[in-house]
Amino acid sequence: MFGDPKNSDDAVSFETAFTIRDDLRKPINDAVRSEMHTGQLYPYYGANGQVDSINEYLMDCDAICLAEDYGAYGAREHTSYIVSGKCWVNNHAHVLIPKECCDIEFANVYFRILDMTEYVNGTTRLKLTQAKMKMLPMILPSLDEQREFASFVQQSENLLLGCVQISIYGAVRS
Repeated sequence: MFGDPKNSDDAVSFETAFTIRDDLRKPINDAVRSEMHTGQLYPYYGANGQVDSINEYLMDCDAICLAEDYGAYGAREHTSYIVSGKCWVNNHAHVLIPKECCDIEFANVYFRILDMTEYVNGTTRLKLTQAKMKMLPMILPSLDEQREFASFVQQSENLLLGCVQISIYGAVRS
């Protein structure tokens, strides 16, 4: 659908699509976090998703978290996820608020299909710095096309998941 993202007519700068809110993230060490498990609990997110629940939050919005480190950055690898509502994100994920021209579901799918390996560095663990992240090619077709594409990918993933579950259940019954 997109061709080469670097040479697409629909390519825009990263900051055209997102407001980067890395100021909303903050790490908490295990000892401090262990004392934050009473009362109303909110999701605490890391590079690849929720890692805990704690009784405080720093954000109350919809955003995409894109792994800064500890991520998998190849095409078809899950390196982003959507957060919604009250939560806390640590320093291992970039916090991105999509602008009006960018559908959040589309952006999440787009990051999953985009090969980001040339934008990360590191030998023991890969890291996507904010400077390199800003260089990622962003394709933004119309909002209707973004939503249609995100819906198609989600339906495809649901079908694949269903096939895997049928295969697993078939193997268990045998």
